[in-house]
Amino acid sequence: MGVTKASVSKWENAQSTPDLQLLIQLAAFFDVTVDELLGYEPQLSREQIRRCYAELSRDFASLPFEAALEKTRSLAHQYYSCYPLILQLSVLYWNHHMLAKTEEGRKQVLEEAVAWCRHILGKCSDVGVCSDALVVKAGLDLQLGRAAEAIDALEPVSDPSRMAGQNANLLVQAYQMTGKQEKAKSEKLCPGKAVFGFTELVGRKELLDILVSAKEQTTVLFSTHILSDVEHICDEIAFLHDGKIVLQGSVEDVRKGRKAAATELETERTEDARKLLTAFPFLKATGKNSLLLEETKRLPDILHFLADREIPMLRIERREAKLEDLFMEVVGR
Repeated sequence: MGVTKASVSKWENAQSTPDLQLLIQLAAFFDVTVDELLGYEPQLSREQIRRCYAELSRDFASLPFEAALEKTRSLAHQYYSCYPLILQLSVLYWNHHMLAKTEEGRKQVLEEAVAWCRHILGKCSDVGVCSDALVVKAGLDLQLGRAAEAIDALEPVSDPSRMAGQNANLLVQAYQMTGKQEKAKSEKLCPGKAVFGFTELVGRKELLDILVSAKEQTTVLFSTHILSDVEHICDEIAFLHDGKIVLQGSVEDVRKGRKAAATELETERTEDARKLLTAFPFLKATGKNSLLLEETKRLPDILHFLADREIPMLRIERREAKLEDLFMEVVGR
């Protein structure tokens, strides 16, 4: 290959590096990949992924939201072909998107997670990872209000005539045959496995229905980031932040403790949104043409302003109180 001892010595002492074509020849000579020759590992182990997820979760709890986002994106760029990691980063975004300061910011985080799931589905050859990515993407689509897309994705894989749909029943039978009755009961109650704290959405509605029925006979402890599920099934709730309970009580009492329901306004033209922000500084911009009014007693003043200037509006809508809004208030985001 025409490599001299002097050349090797320079490589070893970081005085120079071999050119690209020579790297390929060296890798072939030593029967290793170029990645191995350079000491680069594009894939992380399951344990490494678990540690990355745990560290980033702590970052979202302690760092400014944008800083935690950038750290997550940097890791995704570094290991973009490690599809199990990219899947977990998608789940991480889903679990923490509500910490963004604006509705538009929350939507952008979810859309980024959707793009990661599409990347997995388009490139990954691991059937299990692709199956999980499909479910996560469907959940993200639901969160973004795209129910039709979620249905299109999930209906084919939920077809009871497909053999893949029988895996949960076979697993239950296997547990029973080996005397593992508790695992068999657990699999019947909640088919599918947790992915670092995230329960797959397949069977999620059925699971929620079971919990609603079970709470009539016993106490159910339910931990989740999906606050719409909390509103659906819980009587008593507690908000955790930085490992501490920051608010607890009945759902009804907690609702009473939040601000009055806000009003969302959307103008037809961007310049009209700017006029409203100038005239009413207490309005909050949530999008290019979208504004949020939290001081509802000022709504008549705004309506008069709009009528006097004949400003066309696309939407004026009262936003009902949600537990997600209250959580944001409590943690000061």
